[in-house]
Amino acid sequence: MMKPIKVCVYLIVTLNLHSCMEKPMPKNLNVKTIKQIRSVPVEYPFSLVFTGDTWYQPERGDDLFEQLFKQVGQLDPEPLFFAINGDFSGPGSLARHKEHIGALNNNIGDVPVLHLVGNHDLDIGIEKGLANFNSVYGPENYDFVYGNTHFIMLNTGQCHQAIPDGTLDYLESRLKASASPVKILMFHIPPYRHDHLQPNPYLWNFKLNEERFIQLTDQYNIDLVCCSHWVAYDLQPSYKGTSYIVSAGGGATLLSEPSIDGVEVGARQPPLWGNFHHFTKLSVHEDGKIAVQIHVVSKDKEKCGRDPEYDFQIVPNAKAANERLEDGLMPKNLNVKTIKYIKSVPLEYPISFLATGDVFTYWPDSDGLTEQLYKQVGQFQPAPAFFLVNGDFSHGKPEQYKYHFDILRKYVGGMPVLHTVGNHETDAGLTFGLEQFNAVLGPENYEFMYGNTHFIMLNTGSGLYQEMPDESIAFLKSKLAKSTSRVKVVSFHIPPFNNAHYQPLPIWTFKHNEEEFVSLMSQYNVDLVVCAHWTGYDKYKKDKTTYVTTAGGGAMLVPGAVPGEKTPNRGHFHHFTGFSIHEDGTIDVKVYDVDKDPAKQGHDKRFDAVIAPLSDQDQIE
Repeated sequence: MMKPIKVCVYLIVTLNLHSCMEKPMPKNLNVKTIKQIRSVPVEYPFSLVFTGDTWYQPERGDDLFEQLFKQVGQLDPEPLFFAINGDFSGPGSLARHKEHIGALNNNIGDVPVLHLVGNHDLDIGIEKGLANFNSVYGPENYDFVYGNTHFIMLNTGQCHQAIPDGTLDYLESRLKASASPVKILMFHIPPYRHDHLQPNPYLWNFKLNEERFIQLTDQYNIDLVCCSHWVAYDLQPSYKGTSYIVSAGGGATLLSEPSIDGVEVGARQPPLWGNFHHFTKLSVHEDGKIAVQIHVVSKDKEKCGRDPEYDFQIVPNAKAANERLEDGLMPKNLNVKTIKYIKSVPLEYPISFLATGDVFTYWPDSDGLTEQLYKQVGQFQPAPAFFLVNGDFSHGKPEQYKYHFDILRKYVGGMPVLHTVGNHETDAGLTFGLEQFNAVLGPENYEFMYGNTHFIMLNTGSGLYQEMPDESIAFLKSKLAKSTSRVKVVSFHIPPFNNAHYQPLPIWTFKHNEEEFVSLMSQYNVDLVVCAHWTGYDKYKKDKTTYVTTAGGGAMLVPGAVPGEKTPNRGHFHHFTGFSIHEDGTIDVKVYDVDKDPAKQGHDKRFDAVIAPLSDQDQIE
């Protein structure tokens, strides 16, 4: 009988001794992890994972954060690192940090982990909380470069409506020194209140010095800002050229305040926001594109994993091409710079672009439809090679150009944008209007080759003389004569002829040299002509060439048509058109409704069309 007792006593003593042999707290974990990350050979695309507000609270009996860690640890391929974007150790005591690290090590596997400061990691007191963070992980502000990307991690403080001045000074110093083409910022508290979520303005942002932060992101061409704090998911596709993601689904209680409309637990509007537990995966490509995926976190195996409805692609910040208007100065040669940028992007088929005309950005009575158009274009997935504004975006005055570009950049962001001359660009006088276009955007007639396609953009003049200018015809003829591209696309504002669908006023065409133009299209096997001017949608084939009129950018719709009419070849509604050019020369055409009502916007399959490639015989001819 004594022997078992002796064994039990021995075990008790052993356990007590083990509990006394405390492992020392780790030191400088972030510093060591960055060294580990940078030792990995760069292969594109490389992926990383982030979320915030894991809220390790064992007394709550909620182990959802452990499920999150398990799902991250099971990702295949393994991500380069996992960034826990604050609020993981509240109140910030060393004991809570130790508990967090233990739970992490038990579930995450071999995935390297970085930590950032959240407001609840400072609940113990800012000075003490930062001292503990610095001891265990290293500096609260830090950065590193991996491949083409500069990562900058920041401390946003403790919800006093202002990011610490030292943080902004650090950010500015690192951005000044950065030579990386891709720049990603990570921190806990978002800088502003968002359209989708409207939480407490006094706790949920740093509005008192938001302006300085936004100026820095604008000045230094930040591609992506990754935040947490709002316990949900939220995407701002582009604000002044920078995309913002709020990912805070790590286990904390989801947003559920009655005062927050539309964000009840489980609410979702892909790809823009959702109120559910999750983490975000980012894949950075060599050309600067960033693919976004959202993974739902749940103990129910049927519910957890990637949600493809939230897949999104962030295009590189193209401010080098689409310059912003700064200090009241007009940009210069935007089309020239944009083409250079487009051609720098590695080629992938199909080549896609979006187009519409008559956006009338400068008209206050567009009823907000132009802004809605730009929002939908800015959110379009997969991101197109470029967006063509096919004329009539101004009356030709400098202040209207400025307003147009400010609104465009606000919503379309880093997407490359090209422009052609519309008749209203010459309203201030033909000579003055063209001089203004030339100064800001470049030559009114221009071309470029991308992949298998030759794009030619033309000036169709004021419309008063019912003819395409001789200079435009001569430019077109010279470029087509030298073209060896498999696909040829010609774009301009005023259509060449009245087709069978609409019979508008004579000034709506260039009928005096229509015959010469159509002959050139046939002679040189032009696949597609994209026009605007008639404010509606129309598709028509003449000889070998398909003509698409897409001018639903926000102006008053064309008179004489039936409001809301929609048939496969014409429509009377606000819209933009997407074109996808395949390697074999096939062109897919899709039309997208523009409407402030989400239920009425998006792809309208009734207009889907396929333009077959010209035959080999046509090419020989």
